[in-house]
Amino acid sequence: MHLGIEFNDILSEQELLNYFRECAISLTENILEADYEMAKKALFESDFFDYIMKLLKSKPEKVNRDDRQYRQRWIKILKKWYPEKLAELM
Repeated sequence: MHLGIEFNDILSEQELLNYFRECAISLTENILEADYEMAKKALFESDFFDYIMKLLKSKPEKVNRDDRQYRQRWIKILKKWYPEKLAELM
């Protein structure tokens, strides 16, 4: 994440957002693999996850390409780690 802050003046706002989203995805996957029970409590009950759920509830055709890709990555995570939450979206 520190590298992303260093790139603040170099990257566009969208590129910076995508970089931090990639960091969030990687961190989420690492935490889930390390300690699922802790991650479930810390992540899936957070304000951050509320933001993710809002994005996931939006129709794919109504979001930009980057948001669709981020959305797909989260669907993949939920399919593996929290399928009952994914089922709520369907």
